[in-house]
Amino acid sequence: MKPVFFWIAAFFFVTSCEKDITVDLPKATPSLVVHAQIEPDSFLVVSLTRNSDYFAPFDGGSLQSLINSTVSNATIIASDGTITDTLEALTPDRFVLNHYTFFNYKSKTLKGKFKGQYSIKISTPEFEVSGSTTIPDSLPLDSIWWEPKLNPENDTLNRQLVRLMYRYVDPITPGNLVRLFSKRNSEAFWSSDFRSLYEDALINGGTVIFPIRRGKEPRRFGLENPPREENGFFRRGDTVFVKWASIDRATYDLWRTTESADAGGGGPFRTPVYIQSNLKATKGAVVGGFSGYGTLYYSLIVPSL
Repeated sequence: MKPVFFWIAAFFFVTSCEKDITVDLPKATPSLVVHAQIEPDSFLVVSLTRNSDYFAPFDGGSLQSLINSTVSNATIIASDGTITDTLEALTPDRFVLNHYTFFNYKSKTLKGKFKGQYSIKISTPEFEVSGSTTIPDSLPLDSIWWEPKLNPENDTLNRQLVRLMYRYVDPITPGNLVRLFSKRNSEAFWSSDFRSLYEDALINGGTVIFPIRRGKEPRRFGLENPPREENGFFRRGDTVFVKWASIDRATYDLWRTTESADAGGGGPFRTPVYIQSNLKATKGAVVGGFSGYGTLYYSLIVPSL
């Protein structure tokens, strides 16, 4: 009986020492959240929203919640050194939807071009923000193709799934950086995998063969992701579209740190990741960045069985 009595006594001692702890988390610093991007032959677009406290009510899968967070009273002036334009504020029915983002401002005259340089100034009663980006020269792929997924544990699924591959020949000049997107069939948005960024630090001037993984971002709009066993793979019969975009170092660092923060799963008890931005706030605070993409497009039809 003594061992039983000991464990019973220990249980009551431990449970009697439990104490509820209330943690008062500090309020988030009010910040302007900026997602601006420009691509060759496309008008500059900007998404402006507000941040919120970590535990503030927010339905991330609700389009209305995202619309409610947008900032509509900003003056945005952009320039490429020759053309200067004041962006138009768009009503919700005219928002530009791309990369799972509501872009609620759009240039009327300023389009991107390879090797272009661009500046932006954003003003609201609470915030003054400025920044710049570039669109590097294009870095074309050599070729893309598909290969079957090898998975002997599931022959039926193995016959349906394929891996998309690309061959890239890197120029001899160092410092080439790329962001990769894909979509399939009638999907409306370009999506990316948890790792969408590549640099030539280890392959400068060489040739690399690497897979193009199927994107995972539909989850951000409450859409279904592929089943776990299909992660990164495409299916027989798919028409696959690839967006291969050269980027500058500031854009690379912005999305490298953003992907690092996203991959950690968030939460108040994890090590915070500082997202590097190419925007500067002279009034208020800013989160986000201004991305220039030297975009090239490719497509491939995977034949059905």
